Amino acid sequence: MQHNISTMAINKDAYSRYLVLDELFQTRRDLTTTSLTIEVNKRLDEDKAVTQRQIQKDINDMMCKPFEAPIQTKGWYRYYTDSSYSILNIELSGEERRLLYEVLSSLGQFDGLEHFELLKRYTIGLHLEERPQVFSFTNAPYLQNSNLIGLLFDIISNQQVIWVKYHPYNKKMVNHLLHPYLLKQYNSRWYLIGGIDSDGFIVNFPLDRIEDIKVEPKVKYKPCNEDLSLRFKDIVGVTLTKGEEFQYVTLWADDKTFPYLETKHIVRFQENVTGEEEIFLRKQYPDLQGGHFIRLYTLDNFELRRELCSNFGGILVLSPKTLQDEIFKEIDDMHRKYIKLRS
Repeated sequence: MQHNISTMAINKDAYSRYLVLDELFQTRRDLTTTSLTIEVNKRLDEDKAVTQRQIQKDINDMMCKPFEAPIQTKGWYRYYTDSSYSILNIELSGEERRLLYEVLSSLGQFDGLEHFELLKRYTIGLHLEERPQVFSFTNAPYLQNSNLIGLLFDIISNQQVIWVKYHPYNKKMVNHLLHPYLLKQYNSRWYLIGGIDSDGFIVNFPLDRIEDIKVEPKVKYKPCNEDLSLRFKDIVGVTLTKGEEFQYVTLWADDKTFPYLETKHIVRFQENVTGEEEIFLRKQYPDLQGGHFIRLYTLDNFELRRELCSNFGGILVLSPKTLQDEIFKEIDDMHRKYIKLRS
């Protein structure tokens, strides 16, 4: 039997219950909805116990796509009419096989994910045809501690609190009790993002500066109350400066640089300045011929300044003045060093 695995969205907890029910339906024919509920709860964590009503819904869901499980009701009892059936034996279409192979091969590119070495075995076991790589991610295997990615992946997935022994550049070693939320890659480097236990402030630790990680089972994990992936779309890089507020940044980009910025935004909130405001800026900066004015809404951090400077003279910061002053100082220092080098 062939199924389309795109009909019903399934979360991890529901799938865990389906697996238990699947095993029970295969091996026993003397279970009612009540006894199925008891058996499922025996095998789940205490904090994930479910009601009989939920089990009935799970059974109904299993009988629908993508599983279409052959569950029979006889009196009060539930069981599979085909004892050889399992939700783990769903046949994949050619398109689904190609998609699954790309997902598995893409995950396999990340060094340090030790348990993902099993992906090759899954690929073979599912008889997935080996194909040329379609996706290629930036990876720097020579970075120190890249092997921590696999460990931290499991820790975050299991929602465990950890002690992080961290060695900042040119500073003493520090220990932080951390609620880890996210592994993020930026500029070919991996960072652990999490909330400090004492105040919840979001911090980042480059993996190559982490000296040790220890799980702290006595502290209850505090989930993040926001989508961090969205927060990091609003800033450049991974640095969230404590006490720093988001602000509007007005830029001028020359005609050569502007098309690049139009197709690859610096941050999520980026808009072109037009109309009367553009006319006003043209009058205020008459020496800026051509080009376009752009406005960002973001956080002033080190990565933003580096991004703006990386475009050389193709981007000029007009406001806020504090950011303009900082970049001018960096450029002036660089200029003096080159003058000295060339003299």
